[in-house]
Amino acid sequence: MFTAKNITKSFEKRIVLRDVTISAEQSQVVGVICPDDETRKTLMDILGCVIEADQGTIDVDGMTIESETSTARNMIGYVPERPALYADMTLRASMKFQADARGMSPRSSQATIDDTIRLFGLEDVADKMASNLHESAARMFGIAQACFFNPRVLIVDEPTKLLDVKDALILREAIASLISERKMSVILASSNITELASLCTTVLVVEDGRITAEGPVSELKRMQRRTDAVSLLCGSDEAGLTSALKSLTDVSIEKTVKTDDGLEAILHMKGDRRAEIARAVVGANIELKTLAPVFVSLDQVIKNLSSDRVKPLEAVQQKDA
Repeated sequence: MFTAKNITKSFEKRIVLRDVTISAEQSQVVGVICPDDETRKTLMDILGCVIEADQGTIDVDGMTIESETSTARNMIGYVPERPALYADMTLRASMKFQADARGMSPRSSQATIDDTIRLFGLEDVADKMASNLHESAARMFGIAQACFFNPRVLIVDEPTKLLDVKDALILREAIASLISERKMSVILASSNITELASLCTTVLVVEDGRITAEGPVSELKRMQRRTDAVSLLCGSDEAGLTSALKSLTDVSIEKTVKTDDGLEAILHMKGDRRAEIARAVVGANIELKTLAPVFVSLDQVIKNLSSDRVKPLEAVQQKDA
């Protein structure tokens, strides 16, 4: 298990992180959504033991970084947004160099190298110089290196940034393997909300240096559905629809678009008025083609989370409903 507790960090009297606590259980993938680049990078560098926090502690399987620095740090595999690579070495040679430095036997190191290369789909570039790799392969190279010694926790900043579609899919499969077979804890941070939600089971939202919401990804996705609106497609013009809905005092037309299939309208409503809307439209002899929920983007969901509300996503959803 990985726990970073009450992390606080300032630069020249400017507070970047305020009492942030993050934990990842064994075989759990936790996503950190942070739109601000500086805040995200600072937090990840602290979790990856690159820089120290002003306050707070980091524990890995009960070992505190401050008290057992060498052992605990070796249990963390960290990949910053732009990891340093041995430009004049191949991936295979780089891993062999690291294995020799740690005293691994030739047989053991060769098997681990082959497994890591295969896990991250790097067979075709494993013997190419890092300096000659395209951005996607170089990014996978960095993540593969961090997993080479089988850390207890893997921490990756912007995991899918620079990845092509193929490598993004391979990374998703690799993470699934790491948590199922190696029981690894994984923490991923990104400003790409949609991509992060596809990789994680739990998310935390960091805004203004604080955690403003946290909970299962399923709750975040559920918050995409607007409870105050419905989408309608009908065979009428706006004037006809307005007339049909005039008796419904808690329903108003938010916007309309004329399409080849008919009139598309977003209706604002107080409470669930779908049945009444359907009856009113049909009762006015207007063809009702569809009546569907309205969804907002994950980005908009995050923007809707006020920075003074530090609570589970489900609680935020209930208050906003």
